[in-house]
Amino acid sequence: MKSLAMGLPADLQFRTKGQLAMDICADCYADGLKFDFACGDEVYGGCTRLREFFEENGQAKE
Repeated sequence: MKSLAMGLPADLQFRTKGQLAMDICADCYADGLKFDFACGDEVYGGCTRLREFFEENGQAKE
């Protein structure tokens, strides 16, 4: 497998930019961090799940 030859974990899975953002922010929340704001380009604007994620964590503008 090419991924193993490159030193990548065997369980590495593809994630979209929106999912990567949610995973990073979830790690921050787990560490007790909150954001003053978050911004992104049109790629993130098309990710309704990302906005829902921020809403669920009290980080979306009402």
